[in-house]
Amino acid sequence: HEISVRINNGVEADQFSIKLYNIEGRFIKDINLGDIDYTLDPFNEFKISLFNNNNNMASGVYILSFNIDGEIKNKKIVYLK
Repeated sequence: HEISVRINNGVEADQFSIKLYNIEGRFIKDINLGDIDYTLDPFNEFKISLFNNNNNMASGVYILSFNIDGEIKNKKIVYLK
């Protein structure tokens, strides 16, 4: 179960990470993607595996917390098995 994360071109960062929380706010997983380099392409794309088949994560609403050089943005996602 991969998801694609796209960052607009022109964005550069020394540190990019994503944290996954359940809807109750309980921490589940941290993914450190390192730096984001400047690109002339329309966007930088990262494919990440948040929900692998080895875990017992339930279908439901989860929160992705994106941290780009200390600026945090949260997005809700729905996971269906």
